[in-house]
Amino acid sequence: MDRDGGGHGENDVRDPVFVTKHLKLATIGALYSVSMVLLLTAIGVLVFREPIGHRELLGILMAVGSLVLLTRFA
Repeated sequence: MDRDGGGHGENDVRDPVFVTKHLKLATIGALYSVSMVLLLTAIGVLVFREPIGHRELLGILMAVGSLVLLTRFA
């Protein structure tokens, strides 16, 4: 049940309007950028059989780490 008692999902976290109301634009931009990098990397590895080198893996870990720091301190 929602906070408003309606139970119809108006304040659902998966709703983009709900997310943009409660997050800063910079946070949304960083989240979008990192998620696109991860998605395109997964497509490259799974579909095109591209190998991930040490530098690429380090970059992915740093991108995920930046999101952890952003959500912790923002």
